[in-house]
Amino acid sequence: MVMDSFKCLFLEDPLPDSFHHWFRRVIPMLLQTGFDNEKYLAGQTKAIIERITGFDNKLYLKSAGKLVLDHHASRVLPGFDPNVNVRLLQKIWHKSEKEGE
Repeated sequence: MVMDSFKCLFLEDPLPDSFHHWFRRVIPMLLQTGFDNEKYLAGQTKAIIERITGFDNKLYLKSAGKLVLDHHASRVLPGFDPNVNVRLLQKIWHKSEKEGE
């Protein structure tokens, strides 16, 4: 059994078909971006602004997860920007400043 694994490592024997199937299926998934930061920002900004206007321009805002450098989410969600929550707050701040003028 050990010799079979050793031969497979040095390609004396062809790799099993199951490995090729796994490789063809998994590698494209790893190369795909699974999280769209711009879509998230647009949706969250719209929802938060709607909530603010519904409560006399006051809102208690609570963020799930880390506000800055959320590396766990970036590991779990390929394409996630660790600072997307900061960008979200900046967008809300700029929109509130524009409406206040």
